[in-house]
Amino acid sequence: MQITPYMDSKNTSLFGETPEKKENFEPIKPKNTFLRVFFVFFLLGLLGFSIYFFFLRKKNISKEEEMIASEIAAEFTENQVLPIEEEVQVEKFEDPPAPEIVHLKNRSNEYYIIIGSFVDKYFAEDLAKKVLAKGKTAYIIHPERDSVYYFVGIHKSNSKEDLQKKSEEYRQDFEVGGSKLWIKKF
Repeated sequence: MQITPYMDSKNTSLFGETPEKKENFEPIKPKNTFLRVFFVFFLLGLLGFSIYFFFLRKKNISKEEEMIASEIAAEFTENQVLPIEEEVQVEKFEDPPAPEIVHLKNRSNEYYIIIGSFVDKYFAEDLAKKVLAKGKTAYIIHPERDSVYYFVGIHKSNSKEDLQKKSEEYRQDFEVGGSKLWIKKF
């Protein structure tokens, strides 16, 4: 017999009691053993059936259904005639370039319709923004060595004659307050 911390050497506890001796010790048997075993086998069977039904089972298609499906597929491919289409050429229209402000610092040997000249760069940019608001591209020509003026142009071309015709179109929109349009090569 073991002595616990609450017992003295005579096997009496602090409260004066002696422990009972159990001579007929029987292990506790779990009750309903049959039900537990049955439940475990039932769950295993249910798990196996689920795996078979959802993953391993082949779909049983009757031979009649299979023949009907193959006849429909064959009939569809036999009766289907695809027309031969001729090649159609589609013209590609390029979108006009979006209006922007272009700063020109180097000569390009092109002609520009000039609508204003300014000593101050900020005034030139202000006029260029107004041109941009009207949906046109504005060209700011920076001063060269012997000039102090910034020029604002609205159209460019390689031909001076083309620009003279175009300048007539722009006179109503851009000749304001006595300013005149002119052509400059840069």
